[in-house]
Amino acid sequence: MTEKKLVIYKSPDCPHCDEAKEVASEVASENRMQLEERDVMTHTPPEDVTDVPSVCLIDEEGTEHCITGFEDKETFRQELKRLIGKRVIV
Repeated sequence: MTEKKLVIYKSPDCPHCDEAKEVASEVASENRMQLEERDVMTHTPPEDVTDVPSVCLIDEEGTEHCITGFEDKETFRQELKRLIGKRVIV
């Protein structure tokens, strides 16, 4: 069994990756989770990652559950909260 963590997939030319990383870092911290950063140029993402930025929750069994794309910070935060499956206190 593994510990839950968030993984953000990004690329150097991604216009929203820094904002997505900032939000993912906040949500990971609020949930006492590790955030790992992976560049899609050097790490092959899961099949359901079709764009950057993408964030995947790796659950206790090692399964990745992902969200892809970025609209704005608040929408991304809400999507991450749903992904994690519990309310994050802001």
